Amino acid sequence: MNNITLVILGVFLLANSTFATIVDSACLTAFKSAVLQAHNNFRTIHHVPLLVEDASLVSTAQNYAKNLSSTNTFAHSGAKGLGENLAMYGSTALPDCATLAKKFVQMWYDEVAKYDFAKATFTPCCGIAIANNKAVGVCNYSTAGNYLGQFATNVLKA
Repeated sequence: MNNITLVILGVFLLANSTFATIVDSACLTAFKSAVLQAHNNFRTIHHVPLLVEDASLVSTAQNYAKNLSSTNTFAHSGAKGLGENLAMYGSTALPDCATLAKKFVQMWYDEVAKYDFAKATFTPCCGIAIANNKAVGVCNYSTAGNYLGQFATNVLKA
């Protein structure tokens, strides 16, 4: 039995080793909405401005997600000027799209436990709470913000 793997970047694909298909538009809409809401719930805790969805970031992320699927790889894009979180979910049974979106954002945010506010160093949760981020294309962020030397002023303690 093939496991179904979900690759998320900005738009996500259902994929296994032999196929990839973009999920239907209702699922995608629910997923994007849940990702934005979950990000903003956590950003409120850190007293930073709320994000808005950015269609250009979604498109960039979708193209990269297709590339990951077609090359059977899982790695950051290295895109200049963008922040990025990746997640993968493997199962023969996927939860509904909104639930899965919330799980991914929660997974990233849970890494805040590894973040040392005294040292102000990088962890993936930073993308969710970076103060100068303005937009999200599901999990691409604009502006990029994980810069050495800027964590103390850009990642605020809850």
